[in-house]
Amino acid sequence: MVEREQARPLAPSIERPSSDEDDTTLRPRHTDPVITMNGVKITKLELVNTITPKPGANMSLIADVSVKNPNVASFR
Repeated sequence: MVEREQARPLAPSIERPSSDEDDTTLRPRHTDPVITMNGVKITKLELVNTITPKPGANMSLIADVSVKNPNVASFR
């Protein structure tokens, strides 16, 4: 009887870490964006006696905000 060579599975082309290994080396580190409040403007505020807001009054705000991204890649 002629013996045939047993087929072997191909080895993976890249080495993959097992599930118990830390995978932080595969993902780049990122830092949070720096958000700065440059100014706030209050508009359409109804006052009583020039100091106290009118009960139930609405007001509008205009905010000037800057965002600085210290990361290499952009974010949305």
